[in-house]
Amino acid sequence: MSSTAAAVYASELVKLRYGLPLWRPEPTKFGEVEIGDVGFVLDGALYRLFNAMRPATDPLNSRGVPEGFIQFLVDEKEFLHVDDSYLPPGPVCTSSTKFSNVQAGLQASTGVAGAGVSYSFSCNATRGAIAVLGDSGRQERYIHSQDLRAYVQTYHRTWLDFARTKRYDVDKFDMVFVYGWVKTSKWALATYTSQDTDHQLSFAATANGALVQRVTQGAIPTGHAEINAYF
Repeated sequence: MSSTAAAVYASELVKLRYGLPLWRPEPTKFGEVEIGDVGFVLDGALYRLFNAMRPATDPLNSRGVPEGFIQFLVDEKEFLHVDDSYLPPGPVCTSSTKFSNVQAGLQASTGVAGAGVSYSFSCNATRGAIAVLGDSGRQERYIHSQDLRAYVQTYHRTWLDFARTKRYDVDKFDMVFVYGWVKTSKWALATYTSQDTDHQLSFAATANGALVQRVTQGAIPTGHAEINAYF
């Protein structure tokens, strides 16, 4: 089992069924994630090949589309679901991780002032992942439909062929069709791995971009944590 931050983050938080967690959710050189994107995930980031729900002439498809491309059209009024407050601000973590807000004591304990968010986590597993939303998580997604299932089944092979014509080393299990997303404007992500199953993780994301992180068992460091944040 891979112990990279991206792998731990995805494998742990996908259990919550909010979608595929991206360790690098910020836009790649191909832009931010959009509904209809077809691509693959690498090191926690989604790389778009093309967008199946935009015309071939759309700027999102400026790098080309698969041979025989047919745009997927859907009735937005019937199938598009939007929730501006799908996830509330604060931590999202697996059941093995509990948290408390330690904002008030941040400067005294870390020497970092002007914090945007600071939490202490108690973990009873050897690995885990945490996402802290600085504001509400907005969801946009298309409800599953028979037409969507049929479209994916019909054209999945052409997506793989298209990726390989661009010389990407991918297989059929790497291909992703984005039918929804959850986005927020401020976030901090953390993963931890440890040989022990009883330890503490604390971190702060500050307004000036400073990060503080620590994994301990009592006062003795026992593990490793990584943080990725945008505040």
